[in-house]
Amino acid sequence: MHGYLLGKENLPAPRCTVQSEALARRDCDTGVKASEYEDHPAVLERKAELLVSMWTAAERPLVYTGAGISTASGIQDYASSAQGSRVQPTKKRLTYEFIHSLQPTAAHRVLTEMEKQGLVWGWLQQNHDGLAQKAGFPASRVNEIHGSWLDKEHNPIIAMSGSLRGDLFDWMLEMEKQCDFVFACGTSFSGLNADRCAATCASRHMKKKRGQGLAVLSVQKTTKDDVAALRIYSKIDAFMTIVARKLGTISMPLPATVHKYAAPAQPTKAQDADAWKAERKLKRAAFENEWGKKVPAETTANVAPITTTERNSVTKCSAATAAMDEDVAAAEPASGVVKSQARVGNTHRLLQSSGGDTSSNNKHGWTMRVAAPAGTLKSVTFSLHPTFSPAQIHVKQPISRAEEEDVDVFELPERHGWGTFDVGVEIVTKNGRSNQFTHELSFDGHGAFRDVEICV
Repeated sequence: MHGYLLGKENLPAPRCTVQSEALARRDCDTGVKASEYEDHPAVLERKAELLVSMWTAAERPLVYTGAGISTASGIQDYASSAQGSRVQPTKKRLTYEFIHSLQPTAAHRVLTEMEKQGLVWGWLQQNHDGLAQKAGFPASRVNEIHGSWLDKEHNPIIAMSGSLRGDLFDWMLEMEKQCDFVFACGTSFSGLNADRCAATCASRHMKKKRGQGLAVLSVQKTTKDDVAALRIYSKIDAFMTIVARKLGTISMPLPATVHKYAAPAQPTKAQDADAWKAERKLKRAAFENEWGKKVPAETTANVAPITTTERNSVTKCSAATAAMDEDVAAAEPASGVVKSQARVGNTHRLLQSSGGDTSSNNKHGWTMRVAAPAGTLKSVTFSLHPTFSPAQIHVKQPISRAEEEDVDVFELPERHGWGTFDVGVEIVTKNGRSNQFTHELSFDGHGAFRDVEICV
């Protein structure tokens, strides 16, 4: 379920955050349900490290994106059909004004910064929104294979039953032939012709030990999970922010400039291999010279060629993914394990600006707390959004003991911010048992708490 490169690591299963019996793509015969999952924060850190290793080891990394990368900008996708979806925005009419008002997401911007460092060879784009170019990504590297809302005259939208534009199709075939790593982001792999690039790259790695294979980022399951070298369950912007931090060469905060949309010159075609190699070398040298930061060295040290054992684990991965319980977070503990209760949540207060006026102040003060029966817990680890420093805080002592209730309270000191996000909470008991949860920060009123069951 984590990808065959992590088959030997005993990582916790992703948590089901939204359960659904509905199909993710009712219009396609994929059989994949719309349930949504989230990896534990510590697992996301591990996967980001592996992704960076795969990416920097590749010579021609290809980005392949579906509608999921743009939901944070306000555009609905097809696959997030679960009731209560945590990624699907409110539906809006696709008017001219709405389309032109769309802003690139954090993921678009991180990928654009990576391209400036010579880390993205090409971008195969299912979407019509032009957000890659609006983020500053070079139009000459974006294959808008299904058409563009912003270039209707030369690249009109192609219906599912329609024919792809000839030069874009040829370019896609060249991408399929040359790419040695595919990062698939926000796509359900519903059977589109463009899916071939990911499938071919995955096959080359699994069967011939060539390239770095396929990495898939999505909150839902996909039809290519079984052949993914790395499988990541996360909101896209959140994970790509972690990737930016792991690279260590992208300045934060990300640029906010919205560029004018540009279409590639026609006819489009893939860049000559030698020309790309020379350009990539120049981009890396220029970036290091300008910023004084070292781009990660190209190495396969952490991504050894797939062995027979690892290849066999693909079958195990397939079975594990197919059997992934929809309520995996509530799985029964092993026999003989004692259960107890803990209370997890956050407090909240609105920070006042000078003069006591809160109407124009969007900053919030909040703390995370875990309460459990006295003497039960050894430590609590809180994993915050990567923009916080430090992003992971270990609390080893309770701040107070309410003797009348015989309760220990582990608290993360107050933090300030403007937006909510998911906080990872790892509760370790005195017996060394790890219990992992995710808490979505609440800025409503005085905060929010919930009772959880822990194994002690």
